[in-house]
Amino acid sequence: MVVAARVDVKEHAVKMLSELHRMRQDCDRCDFIIKVQSDVYRAHKNVLSAGSEYFRAMLALGTTESRDGEISFKDVDSECVKNCIDFIYSGEFEIPDRKIKDLLHVGIMLQLEGVKQVTSGILVDSLNVENYYSTRDIADTYNLKEVTSKCQKFFKENLMPIASLSEFAGTSISRLVKRLLSKELKYSDQEKLTILLKWAEKNPQETGVLLDAMKRLRLDKISAAFLRSLLKSHVIVSNDLAIYKLISDHLLDTAAKVIQPKDAIICSNCKRLETEKSKIEKNLSDIKNQLNESKAQGHSVFNNTKQKETATLLPLPSSQIVLNSQKQDTKQYAVAEVTASGTNSVRHKSRGSSDRSKTRSVAESLGVRLITNPCNFESIQYKTHKKEWAHIREQGIRCDSESCIKFTVSPGDGYTAIDTRDLPEVYIYIDVKKAVKDGLKFYVSSKNVVFSKGLRDGIIAPKYFKFVLTYDHKTKEFNQVDI
Repeated sequence: MVVAARVDVKEHAVKMLSELHRMRQDCDRCDFIIKVQSDVYRAHKNVLSAGSEYFRAMLALGTTESRDGEISFKDVDSECVKNCIDFIYSGEFEIPDRKIKDLLHVGIMLQLEGVKQVTSGILVDSLNVENYYSTRDIADTYNLKEVTSKCQKFFKENLMPIASLSEFAGTSISRLVKRLLSKELKYSDQEKLTILLKWAEKNPQETGVLLDAMKRLRLDKISAAFLRSLLKSHVIVSNDLAIYKLISDHLLDTAAKVIQPKDAIICSNCKRLETEKSKIEKNLSDIKNQLNESKAQGHSVFNNTKQKETATLLPLPSSQIVLNSQKQDTKQYAVAEVTASGTNSVRHKSRGSSDRSKTRSVAESLGVRLITNPCNFESIQYKTHKKEWAHIREQGIRCDSESCIKFTVSPGDGYTAIDTRDLPEVYIYIDVKKAVKDGLKFYVSSKNVVFSKGLRDGIIAPKYFKFVLTYDHKTKEFNQVDI
C-alpha cells in the first residue's frame, strides 16, 4: 500500500530557493556567466530559465549565448542587474538610491513582472510635487497604466504647486485648459487664472494662446481687486494690449474702478456727465416739438392741466414705441404717455391723410409695461442660431438702433417650455434679476413678450446669461453648454 507524504509546500519552496541562492553565491555548479561592464555574475541556466521569460527564450533556442554559456549586457546599470538576479533566486531585491528608473528598465528587459509591480507601487507611494514630472515620464516611457492614472489624479489635485515648477513650461496649453475647465477641478476661477499666468510667464511668446484661454474663464467670478492688481503690476498683462483691454473692459462693464490717475477719473466722469446732459436736452427738445406740433394742429394732448404738468414719455427704447402699419398711403404711429394719475394713454397721428387724433389706453393699444419686479420673470429666453452663437458668446446680444431685443417668457427652468417649431439651435436664458439690478430695463407686452434695448451701447453682455441650451435637430434633444 502506497501512502502519500507531504510537507509544507511554502516552507519547502523557501528552503529550495535559499539553497540555490547559496550555491550561486558560492559559485557551486554554476553553468552561466552574466557580464556587465567589468562585473561578472555567475548563475544556473535552469534557475534563470525558470525565473525569467527573457532567459527561457534565449537559452531554449540554441543561441550563441546558450552555447558559450555567457552573455554581456551594455547600457544597463550593473547593480540593478545583480539585484534582478537576486530576485530570481530569492524573491527579494534591494532598490539602489535614485536608481528606481534603472531597476525598472532592467526588470522590464528581463521580463520580471514582480520587479515591475514592486517598482510601480513604490513610484505611486512616493509621488509628490517635486518628483511629479520625473515619475510621469517614467510611467509614459514604460507604459505603467497604474502610475499614469495616479499622476493624472495628482495633477488635478496639486495643480497650483505644480505650476511653480520649471517643468510646467512644457505642459500642453490645450491639455491644461481642458483640465482647468473640467468640472472635476475644484479650483476657483481666480486660481485658474493664476495658473494660466504662471504658464504664460514660462512661455512669454504664447500670449495669444493665453488670451484665448482667459476668454473661457468667468471673469465675473474673479475679485476686482485681483484684476486691478494684474493691470498695474503683472508684466504680461500690462504689456499685452489685448489682454489688458479684456480685463479693463470687464472692470468697466461691472462698474469697478480701473487703477488710473485721479485727474483721469475726474475727466472721465465729466465727459460722461456731459454726454448724459446732451441726451436729456435732446429728449426735452423732442418733447417740446411734439407739444408745439400738437397745439398747432388743434389736438388735445392732455385732459387737464395737472396731467400736462406731470406728463412724461413711457420709458421705452428711444422714449417711444413706434407701431408701423401701412394702410394704402397712410402710416400711423403712437406715442405712449404717462399721466399724473398713473393712467397710460396713446396719441395717434396720421400722415398722407386728413388730420385726426384720438387717445386710448396703452393697455388697449400697446399693452406694454416696465418690468419692476424681476422675480416674476426669472426665466426669459432669447432664441438664435448656432452661426450667431460664437459672436454672442463673446460680445453679448446686440440690438440695432431701430429695434428692440425680443425675448419669450418660460415658466420654471424653461426646459419644458421651449418652443422649437421654428427650430432655432440656441436658447439663451437671461438673469433678469441681475440685469435689472445693474440698470437694464425690460418691458413686457400683454402677450407676454419681453423687450429690451440693452444698456447704453445696445448690448446685453454675456455676464447676464444664466445658462444656454442647444437643440440638436437629429436627436431632438437639448444640451446645456458652458458659457
